[in-house]
Amino acid sequence: MNPSRKAVLILCVALIGTIGIVGNGFAYDAEQLDAKVAVSLEEFGDEFKNSQDVIDNSVGILVCPKISKVGLGVGLERGACALQIDGKTHEYYRAASASAGLTAGIQSYTQIMAFNEQDALDKFRNRRAEWEVGVDGSVAVATKGAGATINTSTLANPIVAIVFGQKGLMGDLSIAGSRYKKIGTAADVEKYGIPLHRFVVTADISDLQGSNAQTAQMTIDIDDWITDAERARLISLMREQGAVDVHNVLAEWGLAGLVKQPGDNTEMQYAYAVDRGEDAEYRYRVVMVSTNPMGFASAKQIAKRVEDNFTVVQLDLTEKHVGTGVIVMGPKVGWDEDKDRVTIDQRTLNPIELTSVSYKKID
Repeated sequence: MNPSRKAVLILCVALIGTIGIVGNGFAYDAEQLDAKVAVSLEEFGDEFKNSQDVIDNSVGILVCPKISKVGLGVGLERGACALQIDGKTHEYYRAASASAGLTAGIQSYTQIMAFNEQDALDKFRNRRAEWEVGVDGSVAVATKGAGATINTSTLANPIVAIVFGQKGLMGDLSIAGSRYKKIGTAADVEKYGIPLHRFVVTADISDLQGSNAQTAQMTIDIDDWITDAERARLISLMREQGAVDVHNVLAEWGLAGLVKQPGDNTEMQYAYAVDRGEDAEYRYRVVMVSTNPMGFASAKQIAKRVEDNFTVVQLDLTEKHVGTGVIVMGPKVGWDEDKDRVTIDQRTLNPIELTSVSYKKID
């Protein structure tokens, strides 16, 4: 398949694909996360003598069993969480942070966020976009008290975060800027999964660098799939108002994933996966879309000249989750009324071929 045709297929799937992602092999289910939450609460109880006081004092607790460092030297942290009320899980969330909270040598930690006031919990649950620490609510990080306890004075705050790992309580860790986005109920998780995924890719950047032998190693992380309702909204906008309005809507959406090069990251606002069936050579197709330019100088120059710049990534993977892909930068996007589909015209940059793609799940 030539690059131009490949580029056309990308946005058609991205915006008007109809196959769901259930059972596509790129998600773990609610039961798996619940099991991790149970273990984390046991560890919480073993670690702190007054842990039950923290739970009893709260109207709800958000448990993030494992927030991990996943960045390439830029302090990115990720994790999946469950919100429990009266000892039962009601909703699931995705946690993300661009802060350098983790110190050298520490790769992951457990976080429990206790909501001590109903108003604070309600604002957290009712937030349609991402809920950000320091913007949508203040969070006090718990410190050590006497013995193996949490400082009781900290628990008087409306929201308290308890962060601990192998070395015990991490009271000096900053969670400022941490963001939490609702995945939904167990039924939503069954449909969309709790994605925490990483793809390792080799990009052929020969055309960009003026050489026939230039390649770059990159990683792609996805932690938030698009919903049917969100995709339907984009389709409607594209049909009725065009690419600029789609661009503006995507620009307001939260982080769905990252395309990462050493020292540079491109935030993606849209991620969608398609199971093409067991008879297809490449069974799984993963599509990501961003309003941000990639970290290549020539691409950024193009982005400055257009108001509806998009970056699109497509990965095609076999049953064993290996394959190829392409990155399309700065295309002009339109709508073909006769064929009822997205069209794409490449401006000046050729697509970047991804010659090797492999999948690695982030536990």
